[in-house]
Amino acid sequence: MSQSRIAIVVLAAGTSSRMGSPKQLIEVEGQTLIHRTVRTALASLAASVVVTTSDNGVDFEAELHGQQWTRALVENPQLGQSQSIKAGLATAESLDNIDAVLFTPCDLPLLSTSHLNDLITTYQSGLWKIVTSCYDDVLGAPLIVARELWPELHALEGDVGARKILPLHRQSTTSIPWQQGQFDLDTPADVTKYTQRKF
Repeated sequence: MSQSRIAIVVLAAGTSSRMGSPKQLIEVEGQTLIHRTVRTALASLAASVVVTTSDNGVDFEAELHGQQWTRALVENPQLGQSQSIKAGLATAESLDNIDAVLFTPCDLPLLSTSHLNDLITTYQSGLWKIVTSCYDDVLGAPLIVARELWPELHALEGDVGARKILPLHRQSTTSIPWQQGQFDLDTPADVTKYTQRKF
């Protein structure tokens, strides 16, 4: 993996309440979502990969055996996604030479290394504090947030993600088109939609 100053935080501590079973373990092209997401992240230009975990029925050690990742334990995932954001961020802060974090959920079956690298290289231009993905005019994850904005992420509460801070930073935010972002697997219906996709 080529070095940058960006850590990827894979958000995988959720309880999958809408799916009814751990969505991290859904198989996509012969690999579980969590395994595939971490493998994709490790192949990118990121310097490190952090995975948020919890007691959610997923054996992360078994699923990610042999891969180089750092655990960020989320003690109260039931309090919402903000808890994963803050736990992942705190772990990334403890790593050396990291000046930005790229957050990605683990439920994006079409996540690619090339898209992650597009986000990273755009951030490395030095022109933007936030670089987001975009589909159908919706800004969201995966997205990169510069270190100077991390205090705002630490202040998040409830079931909100990093994009909560986007309206405060429109002038310093850019986006990368990524139509594949419309597919995220939160419910059994989402899985059906994904399997019936046209691309």
